[in-house]
Amino acid sequence: MLFLWYPKCTTCQKAKAFLDERGVSYEARDIKLENPTAEELRGWWEKSGMPLKKFFNTSGLQYKALGLKDKLPEMSEEEQLALLATDGMLVKRPILVGEDFVRTGFRQAEWETALGCSSGTTSPRWMVSPRWCSGRCTTGCSAAQTGISSRFSPLRISIS
Repeated sequence: MLFLWYPKCTTCQKAKAFLDERGVSYEARDIKLENPTAEELRGWWEKSGMPLKKFFNTSGLQYKALGLKDKLPEMSEEEQLALLATDGMLVKRPILVGEDFVRTGFRQAEWETALGCSSGTTSPRWMVSPRWCSGRCTTGCSAAQTGISSRFSPLRISIS
């Protein structure tokens, strides 16, 4: 899993703490030092199913200084992706990229859903090993409800 963040951002810090408290394995990337490429952004945007505007940091200084509120509607998707790739501070953060999801911004309930249990599984999707399950997730998975103890079988793990 890829976690893009700006370490000085308090929302990003909360998101990181959220992941760390749950033992989620991820690769962290400072969005300012290593901004996403247009190709990465295109892939994430397509995977997310969200409007491209959701990838812009609309409360950021750069967004406002460039007057993007008025310019974005007139720009093509290619132009918007190219612009986002020029400066990580234009990109909404944090971003969490999983195998089958992308989340921009940190809204805990959405992240819990994205990292939560799939139907019929006993463990959160992000788990790779049963030893990582703390049973502290709030998604209602059976591992959280019953604890993993000796009843937990690695064969029932869902890695999707």
